[in-house]
Amino acid sequence: MKMKQLCIALLCGFTVAAPAADVTRYLVVKGQDYHQTNATTVISLTNSLPFRFITSVDAATATSITNVTVKTPSAQVLQLTNMDGNYDYEAGTSSKTTLDANFKAGEVTSLFQAR
Repeated sequence: MKMKQLCIALLCGFTVAAPAADVTRYLVVKGQDYHQTNATTVISLTNSLPFRFITSVDAATATSITNVTVKTPSAQVLQLTNMDGNYDYEAGTSSKTTLDANFKAGEVTSLFQAR
């Protein structure tokens, strides 16, 4: 059984290539989860919250950054959770309309606090 995530809109995803960078990657994605059990059938997941907003930051080392927040276009400030130096935030909704209302298109600002 395969699990796939098909993104409706990729807002931002970059790999940072800088000397002595504190962050190696950051990602902001808005999309929908699908379930695929064979080569032809793709089904939208409806038992869970299939419409997702995901933001992620990978630190260069487990201690190179200590805090990450993201400000959405609708001025929400999201605190990312630290999982061994990788910071993540994920929110799910049951409809695309709710996802679009909660996470509007536009500029997303990330703030990293380095050691």
